[in-house]
Amino acid sequence: MILILSSLGIFVGSISYYFMAAKYTKEKESRDKNIEATLNFLNPEEKIIFKELIKNKAGLKQSAFEKLTGFHKVKVHRVIQRLMAKNIVEKSSDGKINKIRLSENLKKIFD
Repeated sequence: MILILSSLGIFVGSISYYFMAAKYTKEKESRDKNIEATLNFLNPEEKIIFKELIKNKAGLKQSAFEKLTGFHKVKVHRVIQRLMAKNIVEKSSDGKINKIRLSENLKKIFD
């Protein structure tokens, strides 16, 4: 009797895992399509900064983009200004340090 019940438990668990994994895979594919659709509207420099923000969901210091992208700090500033005008990123300042993060609307999509 114990053997039958344990076999049944393994079977039910396997079926549950299969359906949950399929749902997760579909959600991931949908999210990837959303990312690609968003990137189509950006120029190459904006895409690079946007991808770095997606990798670092908590946000980055503006100076970190210079190291990650290889862009000059003036170029980083201009690209971030364009992204802010498009409501893609938000900037908060703490003294001389600017922290850049995705806007709240995009955070919901990419979380």
